[in-house]
Amino acid sequence: MLTSPRRPRQKKRHGVTSLAGGGDSVSNISNEVSHGAFDDFLESMMGGNDTNLGVEEKGDNNNAKIDHTENSMFYEGKEFIDWVEFMQTKEAFEKVNFVSICSEQAHKQKNETIYDSKLRPYARVNFGCYHGKHRSTRGQNIYNRKTCKLNCPFSLRISYNSVKNVYVVRSLNLQHNHVLDKRYHSRHPQNRTLNDMQVDEIKPYIDQEIPVKKLHAIAQAKFDKPITVKDMANLVQREKNNTGSDIKALESLVHKIRSCDPQCFIEILAFDDSDELKGVYFQYSKMKSVLQTFGHMVFVDVTYNVNLEGYHLMTFLIADGDNNGQPVGYAYINNESKPVLHLVLQAFVKSLKLSNRETVDIFMVDKDMKCISSLR
Repeated sequence: MLTSPRRPRQKKRHGVTSLAGGGDSVSNISNEVSHGAFDDFLESMMGGNDTNLGVEEKGDNNNAKIDHTENSMFYEGKEFIDWVEFMQTKEAFEKVNFVSICSEQAHKQKNETIYDSKLRPYARVNFGCYHGKHRSTRGQNIYNRKTCKLNCPFSLRISYNSVKNVYVVRSLNLQHNHVLDKRYHSRHPQNRTLNDMQVDEIKPYIDQEIPVKKLHAIAQAKFDKPITVKDMANLVQREKNNTGSDIKALESLVHKIRSCDPQCFIEILAFDDSDELKGVYFQYSKMKSVLQTFGHMVFVDVTYNVNLEGYHLMTFLIADGDNNGQPVGYAYINNESKPVLHLVLQAFVKSLKLSNRETVDIFMVDKDMKCISSLR
């Protein structure tokens, strides 16, 4: 019996190309730049010529090289007055040459006399291409995941010169090993993400629980972005999760509880010198009467993983005449640090006085030294 020879099995490439993931390692690195005169700045940088992109493709290997003369936006030794001017040049460079540059390593200014959050935030920053170095995994039994990294050799290093009070380009490599094309560049995750105004425009459709595929069709018709169905599904899930963390939702919930139970006690936990929410303590009117009668001994314990926001549930419990546990207070806290526990116990003391009870004879807790020292 004749059989055809089997084809040799092809090995998978180490890095599978995909336009997903990646991002800037410096948070909000470009949010501090004013975009009011960005279009005029871009036109001045290009000299009014929209056709000279400074990009030439070489051969069939899709390698791309950007103009490296002193007339280009970046060259070794070029100086920038402050960080704002550098970021404007960087954004113009990305827009013209269809590249995405992200920071790989950043060092903040340590000299307080030089540091400025907008003009001089960093001492030196190393930038790389969005398709830059691929980081190999060191652990065992870890499968190769899809990545956008292609080991692109592009690099840009900038540092602050304290003598001239300017930012200087120290080293530069403008070579790329991939195509520089507007179509592929627009499909990068950070370029196809909807901004806040677009999310607010699409949110009414999300509230109506329209299927994701129909939402995707609506978004494509409304906005000029190549958003995917997966992007829309992530957006819908993110909007559902964000509803519980909104401060307005918390205020409306507190107002609703007080309207149903006017005698309840609710305390918002926060420090005097900060607006950051540390937690909330609440006690219903029924809990007050139980605490007044059986409050000579109180059990205190904390439970984890009870909500999506990661808040810990702290419960104050008593044993009634039938030895059944009855809650007399609840507190949601974001951590179990000693200052936060002090806030919770201060709220409990307020509720204790409102319950017409002077003191608690015994507190029973587990082996938690922070809670024990706070009670003392």
